[in-house]
Amino acid sequence: MKLPHPIQEAFDREIKFLTDEHGEWKLELEGNDSYIEETLGKEVSVIGNNGFGDYLFLEIDPASQSPQLPLYIFWHEGQEVQPVQTELECYLGLCPYPPSSTQAPSFADGSMVCLGDEVEFFSFFRKKRGKVSYITGLSPLDHKVETLGIPAIEVELPCGTRYAISATNQGHRLKKSVRKLN
Repeated sequence: MKLPHPIQEAFDREIKFLTDEHGEWKLELEGNDSYIEETLGKEVSVIGNNGFGDYLFLEIDPASQSPQLPLYIFWHEGQEVQPVQTELECYLGLCPYPPSSTQAPSFADGSMVCLGDEVEFFSFFRKKRGKVSYITGLSPLDHKVETLGIPAIEVELPCGTRYAISATNQGHRLKKSVRKLN
């Protein structure tokens, strides 16, 4: 079966998982799904799932018998079908997302957060130190850090562990416990 170019490229690059605003999806060519086909009345090719009964699929063109874009999501609760609105190459992990339109957070004193800033913060009642490796609105969008449009930063510790820290709801500012060291 010949897949559309961006989807075939994702499989060729052996991209196994992708993350969007709904969570994580496992990419795997599953073929036809009779439940979706009965619901839609069309032949489909499933290319991924989220492990909760929802699927990524392509409709099969009756004339060519090959899957065609656009990519759709089948939500099993309510049997809703939704086209993927995001640029397909970014969605499949072939290129980075552009930064979100969410305003970048600032420190509690109002100063700007920059990539590479050394910061200190508390996590589970312990002080941690690391460098800012991600900033909402400046870094390429990462759905694992940015959720629900809340400004956030990601701090990488010297050991490689990463912490996402969300801003408070008071003007996109980080908590006072997040301090800039340099």
